[in-house]
Amino acid sequence: MEAAGRVNRYVCQDCHAIHGTINLNTGTTPFMIACRNSCCGGVAQSAMYRISAGEVVCGWVWYRPTVREFNTLSASEQEHVLSGGLLLGDFGNVTPMRETDEVTEVLNGADSEGWLSFAAQAYKPEMEVFGEVVDRLSSSS
Repeated sequence: MEAAGRVNRYVCQDCHAIHGTINLNTGTTPFMIACRNSCCGGVAQSAMYRISAGEVVCGWVWYRPTVREFNTLSASEQEHVLSGGLLLGDFGNVTPMRETDEVTEVLNGADSEGWLSFAAQAYKPEMEVFGEVVDRLSSSS
């Protein structure tokens, strides 16, 4: 898991565009993303956080969605979040889940059972299918 505040750079293999990201929450991020240039359609590769903060302008953020946004995600996106994954959003246009001490403690421990338990409590109030998603994730581990 990558800590909140970490800065990364993704470089498109086709158009060579550089996409700077910052983690608003602790979680996991992918090695490759779709190029954010609308006319490209290429794939951008992570620098694996091997950069300094001054090397890139962060136009994108990795964040954990609020319960309201979580409920609008597809089943695969919900599984991604429940597994500790973060979502990519446009800087300034997202509302992340508040990074509490409890969230940080669970995620920094990289304990998947601990995260599933915490996520069950955090996302459960507004979810009807949550148990099914947790059951699927638990059985695949």
